[in-house]
Amino acid sequence: MSDYYGGLDCGGSTTRLLVVDADGQPVFQATSGPANLSSTPIGRIEKSLETVACGCPPMRALCGCFAGLLDEGQQQLAAESLGKRFAAKKVIALPDYAAPLFAEGPTDRVCAIAGTGSLVASYRPVPGQEMGLKSFRKSGGKGYLLGDEGSAFHFGRDAIAEYLGNPEQASATLQDGIMALFGPASPTEITRAVYQSATPAALVAKMAPILAKEARDGKEYALASVELHLSRLAEVIEEHAAVNKEDLGDTGILLAGGLWKISAIYRDGISSQLSRIRTRKPIDLRFMKRASVNGAVAIARTYGD
Repeated sequence: MSDYYGGLDCGGSTTRLLVVDADGQPVFQATSGPANLSSTPIGRIEKSLETVACGCPPMRALCGCFAGLLDEGQQQLAAESLGKRFAAKKVIALPDYAAPLFAEGPTDRVCAIAGTGSLVASYRPVPGQEMGLKSFRKSGGKGYLLGDEGSAFHFGRDAIAEYLGNPEQASATLQDGIMALFGPASPTEITRAVYQSATPAALVAKMAPILAKEARDGKEYALASVELHLSRLAEVIEEHAAVNKEDLGDTGILLAGGLWKISAIYRDGISSQLSRIRTRKPIDLRFMKRASVNGAVAIARTYGD
C-alpha cells in the first residue's frame, strides 16, 4: 500500500478528490458531479464516486466528507460505499463541514459554510473519543426546502423568480444569465426544467453569480435578497454560538464554501449582518483560502494511520 492519503469533498454540486504523498504533494486529482447523501439521487452519487475513483492509486487512508450526512447510519453506508470503490487501508466518512474545519489546520473558529446549501459548524473534540459525528457541533442546514439559509440556492431562486415575474422587463444581465443556463426557453419551459431536474438545488444555485451582479448594479430585488438571506444566516451563526456557549468575539468566524468566492457582495453582506451581533470584542472574520478538500486530506493523514 502506497504512502498516499486521499480526501473527498462531496457537495450538492461537485465532488472533488485529492490524493497526496507522504510529503503532502498532490499525486492525483479528479472532479465529478453532486454527491449529497440526502438530496442527490443514489444513482448520481454512485456515478460521481465512480468517476473520481477511476485511475485513483491505492492509499493508506481516505477521508470522504459528504454533504447530507446526517447520522451514524449514513456514515456507515458512506464508508462502505467508499471502501467498494477505492483501494484504501482505512476509510473515514464524515459530514462535509468537517473538511473546512481542517483545511488550514484544526481551527477553533465557528465556520459558516455556504455553497449550494449552507450550515454553521465548529470542531469540538470529545476527550477520549475517536473522531466522529460527536466531534462537531452543527447548526442550520436542513436542505434547500427547509433551511440552508444564505445559500447560493436562495439567491439563485430569487434571480429566477425575478425573471419569471416579468421577462420583458428583466435587465440584460438577468436575461443573459437565464439564457446561459436554460437557453431560449419560455417561462413555462424554465419552470419545467427546474422541477424536472435531478438536482434542482444545484441547478438553481448557478444563478447566484447573476444575482450578485444585479445587486452590484443596484437592483432593488437583488439588494433585498442579499440582506434577507444573509441576515438569516447571521441568525443561525448567532444561535450556534448561543447554544454552544461560545463568544464569537473569542472564537472568530471562518467563511468557507463557494458562495463567498462568487462576489464581494456576499462577503461584505455577511460582514455587515454579523456586525450587529453583540460580543465582548469585535468578531474576527476570515475567508478560507484553501479548498475544503484539503481538510479531508488532512483528516486522512492525521487519523488514518
